[in-house]
Amino acid sequence: MEPEGVALLRVETLARAIRQAVDRRVEGLLRAAVRSRAVSIGADAVSGACARGEAELVVVACDAAAGAELPAVRRAVAAGRGAAWGTKGSLGSIAGGRREQGVALLAITSGRIAAAAAEGIRVADACAAAERGAAAAQASATRPARARGAGRGPASAGAPPRRHEDDVEGGSPGAPGAAPEGSLTQVDRGVTKSGSAVRDPVVEGAAAKRRPRGWVRRIG
Repeated sequence: MEPEGVALLRVETLARAIRQAVDRRVEGLLRAAVRSRAVSIGADAVSGACARGEAELVVVACDAAAGAELPAVRRAVAAGRGAAWGTKGSLGSIAGGRREQGVALLAITSGRIAAAAAEGIRVADACAAAERGAAAAQASATRPARARGAGRGPASAGAPPRRHEDDVEGGSPGAPGAAPEGSLTQVDRGVTKSGSAVRDPVVEGAAAKRRPRGWVRRIG
């Protein structure tokens, strides 16, 4: 059985290959429309074709936000005769001539070419969505492994957490290096080793200042 990551990578690669092939077909169809003069190029020409009912498919460049807001384009999209494909540069290259610098939108007036181009754009969009989904799934599958390794320290590696008393001067009761019994007062707790309360105001005042560090003070 192949690892899950390999299967996801193959889905993404296959979707990309199909999308690239379909994009080449759409480009060929648009070039055919230009050669057969079955296309209106530019905002004014597209608006006129739509007004006359000749626009079978309005193609808007993906980086032409202003072109998509034209009333004629919005009506074509609402009627199911609009599609976003390519860029202004790629549409300009297809249009040729003085428009090679960039074309925001064009309208195909041939019903046969428009139907084939619309179907190709739909397939390309579906493959692009599959590419994004496969890439996101692969990233999500690898994220938990990275999260488990992040921030790992002595506590997460199995070492017991250090107690508050272990960080103070003199160590914890019974630990190596601890002072003899009865010689330390845990001022931050307000009790002596024998359990009697500490009421010395000087000692208590010093303890209040040092309490955040869990300070232990020797008293005579």
